[in-house]
Amino acid sequence: MVQATEVIVTDELNGATAVVWRRLPYLLSPQMDIYEKLPNLIFRGDGHILEIGFGTGIGVLQYANAVDWVDAIEIDPAAVRFAQKCFPLPNVRWLKGNILGPVEDLTHYGFAVMIEVLEHIHETDRTLNALALLADRALITVPNSLRYRQKSERLNEHEWTPRTFADTLNRKFDDVKLLDYQLNETDDLDSRETPIIALCSSAS
Repeated sequence: MVQATEVIVTDELNGATAVVWRRLPYLLSPQMDIYEKLPNLIFRGDGHILEIGFGTGIGVLQYANAVDWVDAIEIDPAAVRFAQKCFPLPNVRWLKGNILGPVEDLTHYGFAVMIEVLEHIHETDRTLNALALLADRALITVPNSLRYRQKSERLNEHEWTPRTFADTLNRKFDDVKLLDYQLNETDDLDSRETPIIALCSSAS
C-alpha cells in the first residue's frame, strides 16, 4: 500500500513553503475535508467502492485502505494518467470513462462516491438512474446555489438548493438523507452550507 509521504518541516522549509506543503492535499482536492470523513460512512461489508469523477485521485487515498477494492473513473485522460502514475495503489483501478458510457468491467458496488461532479453533467436523470442501479448506497455532493448562485450559474450545467436537490434525489433513490459538513444527518433544507451532501440508498 502506498502511503502519503510525510513532509518534515525544518528551518529550511518554513513560512509560505511550509504552508503550501501542509495545504497540498487540499489544493489537489478542495473537498478533502469530506474525503477524510468517508471511512466513517463506508461499511467493511460494502466491499467494492465506485468513485465517479475522481479529479486528481488524492481523495481516493483517504479511504482506499479501509475497503477491499475501488473502481475510480474519470473522463479526463490526463487525470487518469496522473493518478495511475502518482498513486499506484494495489486495490484501486483508475479508469477513463463515465457511468453512462462503456467502462471496463463495472460491476455492482456497495458504496459509490460522487463529489461535486453531478452539476457538470448534462444528463442528470440518466446519471442518477445508472448510479441507483450500480450501487446500494451513494454519497453525492453538489454546490449550494443559495450561497454561490452567480458562480454556479457560470460554471455548472445545473444548480440546486438543499430542498430541490433532495427532491431530485428522492425521485431516483429509495432513501435520501441530507448530511452536514461533519457527515451527520440534518433536516435543514434552507442551509447555505456548501456543498450540499446527500447519502442515498436503493433497495436491494
